[in-house]
Amino acid sequence: QEIYRLLTAQQFSQAEQATSAYLSAHPRDCNVSVMLGIALRGESKTESAFKAFRTALKECPQSLAALEGAAETAYALNKPDAKSFINQVIQLRPADETSYAMLGAIDARTGDCAGAVESYAKAPSRVNQSAPALQQYGSCLMIVGRPAEAVPVLSQLVALQDQSSNRIALARAQIA
Repeated sequence: QEIYRLLTAQQFSQAEQATSAYLSAHPRDCNVSVMLGIALRGESKTESAFKAFRTALKECPQSLAALEGAAETAYALNKPDAKSFINQVIQLRPADETSYAMLGAIDARTGDCAGAVESYAKAPSRVNQSAPALQQYGSCLMIVGRPAEAVPVLSQLVALQDQSSNRIALARAQIA
């Protein structure tokens, strides 16, 4: 309970110390390994957080918290296995828009526009709040030959971030 209180209070350094002390006596406690990952992520120690979440997954392969932590940190670190972790989260939570948005971003970065369009379409509330996601989604819709669908996406992008490059992208979609 002390560790949970420290995490809730965003006292990540103290939470890291408390979880490390507990884990030295109980190394197989996956819940505390997840809490260590959260503390490390809170301290921006993303690589160490990823390792803590992976440790938690080894001990408790069915832990959704460990899986989500591993997926998020792998995504943040651009790890090759991020997509695999995200797909596992989607299998357990098929309506998870955050996972679909991360998957869309990975696909867009790797040039898989068909995959990006499919994933972004399943994450409207996440995509509509993110200029980079809207940019990637709109661009990929154009690349896969769906300019009519790109117009509302790029209109949302202009509403969120009114820049000439975004207005030009919208105009290109409108005349295509």
